[in-house]
Amino acid sequence: MVRWMVSGSMRWIVLMVACVAIVGCDKDDSRRADPAAETAFSLVQVINAMVDAPALVVTFDFPDDAGFEIIELTTIEAFRQISPTNTIEVGTATLNVTHTHPITGLAVTLIPDTSVSFGEGMIHIVVLTGTYDDPSFQLFVKELGDLDDVDVTDTELQIINISAVAADVYLEDPDSTTGAPRASLAAGASTDPFRLDADPVYEFYVTTPGEATRLYDAGTAQFFRRSRAMLVVHDDPRGPGVAAFIAGQSGVVLEQPNLAAGPRLRFTNLWPDESVGVEIREPFADTLIRNLTVDPLATSDYVAMDADTVFYEITVTPASPVLPELRSIISLDEDSYYTFAIHGDVADGELTTRSFTVDERPVSTTTNVQFINGAKLIQVIDQDTEVPINLSFYLLSAGESIDDSPPVSSNIGFLQMVATRVAAEPAVLVVTTTGTRDIVAGPTAVQLDDKASVLISIAEAPGGGTPLQVTISTRGE
Repeated sequence: MVRWMVSGSMRWIVLMVACVAIVGCDKDDSRRADPAAETAFSLVQVINAMVDAPALVVTFDFPDDAGFEIIELTTIEAFRQISPTNTIEVGTATLNVTHTHPITGLAVTLIPDTSVSFGEGMIHIVVLTGTYDDPSFQLFVKELGDLDDVDVTDTELQIINISAVAADVYLEDPDSTTGAPRASLAAGASTDPFRLDADPVYEFYVTTPGEATRLYDAGTAQFFRRSRAMLVVHDDPRGPGVAAFIAGQSGVVLEQPNLAAGPRLRFTNLWPDESVGVEIREPFADTLIRNLTVDPLATSDYVAMDADTVFYEITVTPASPVLPELRSIISLDEDSYYTFAIHGDVADGELTTRSFTVDERPVSTTTNVQFINGAKLIQVIDQDTEVPINLSFYLLSAGESIDDSPPVSSNIGFLQMVATRVAAEPAVLVVTTTGTRDIVAGPTAVQLDDKASVLISIAEAPGGGTPLQVTISTRGE
């Protein structure tokens, strides 16, 4: 939604906006002024590099005699999201960064009443950094330059390192033989804007200064002519390490998984009767990677894999020979988190597995929740007809019932997983059949901590069938 208003004072509001596009696409934007035609205005862009940020509102308040303008852009999440480049009044404004708390509904001020000056004929890039509990920002100001000249084939690029470690940033032209980093930056440092030929496809990666091992490897990056971009190196919000993204002038972002980081895999045993042994091998080299045992209704820690390995052979073996072992070869993507669910059914003679990708990025004021249905429930219609029974999951506040609130996730079939993000507060879990809303599990108290990840699984009773059992596995920051 975009709303423009005119009144007695000027206020510019940006709620960080997500764009899925290629960096630097210099599309026409009616909100962006021609600096030559409107010299009374400058330009501004906001980049959210606050690694655990939820949706934020950034406001610039000008004195009462400056006119009045509102721009509202709605989104869901804000980390690695940026505003388009917009016009803003020349002068001194008051910056505020706020967040609407998902539980109280009240505005929480992260950065209060900070003066920011906007100069004529300049572009101002406000980069939000730090964390939700310790927020900060950096302001980068530069002249508009001559990138709109018809003959210009360059990108104007600036590299900033807001991670906690020093970094060498490489953008290697395939025709280059220097092997030198494009920038070598201490933590918190940045380059001046510089010109970069926009035509090559660059090899883009980050190392510790003077070392060859890649901390972050994006594969390739390509830029557009007559555009401006900022390359941001930041801490990986999911754990140790660094990552990076490139923010373009029109509000678009290029972000790539880290090809130098292997996948992470955990196992959850939804079979209440048996422990299972799990063997992970590299199939073509027949190399053992890891052995582990997962108890009934337990979930293992994540196992880190090698980034150079693509295929994995996983063998699941019951503790007793009630079912034969199950062997499968799977492909896992770099820099991804997976949950591998295991279910045994002695009556049907089946050992079943299924894998799911999981978003483990912590977001302040929220909890990442994954629901897995490990109960094979069947409704018998007649002697020839059976239909599966799917489940719905409710997370209720104290005193609420399923009549007061819709399910968080519904219609989840056997060995299916649904992931969502909810407000971080104590809740009561209730599980019902979808449609008839018969309660089959709960009420069960669930502690949903700030920035935690919670796996909630439903399993059958020992021997199969009901009553169903609830297992809850919590992973912290």
